[in-house]
Amino acid sequence: MILKSFVHPFTIMLTLPLGAVGALLALFLWGASINIFSMMEIVMLVGIVVNNAILILDYTAQLRHKGLGITEALLEAAPARLRPIIMSNIAIVFALLPQAFGGGAGAATRVPMAVVTIGGVLLSAVFTLLLIPVIYTKLDRFAFAARVHERKPGRGFGGEIAASSELAPARQPSDPFRASNSVNPKPAASGG
Repeated sequence: MILKSFVHPFTIMLTLPLGAVGALLALFLWGASINIFSMMEIVMLVGIVVNNAILILDYTAQLRHKGLGITEALLEAAPARLRPIIMSNIAIVFALLPQAFGGGAGAATRVPMAVVTIGGVLLSAVFTLLLIPVIYTKLDRFAFAARVHERKPGRGFGGEIAASSELAPARQPSDPFRASNSVNPKPAASGG
């Protein structure tokens, strides 16, 4: 339901800077360097951080489809999806803590990857829960304006089609096979 609009995927994409800021902040606080492994993990972080926004916005779209207003849908969707978001992010963080604190051979490659993921997931989870509903509300005005503009008769290509289809009676498409079978298959006898 979210991807039927050009506006709301952009809302989901706004979680990516939040994850990047968290990743860079975690690298700074941990004292780790930005290297090829931490940059690879930032790319992989893209797939992780958008899930939080998708959970909230998909449920919001379902509630709005049922008839709730935007504020009511967000006030119901955000608390309902809070527990799955927190559970999945805490599971990711706890799974990566041994890798972040680990030493030994290969620690220089593993530690920055874990630190990037931990920082990106934590910061994006917090800010996704706070900012994405606000951004969704603001950007939904653009999607609403596009829907209203599309439905008005006489405005643009979509309005002309809607206006002409309301005036014209509904016709069934003709079946070319049925039309050819309705003709008498026998040729007329010639009276010679």
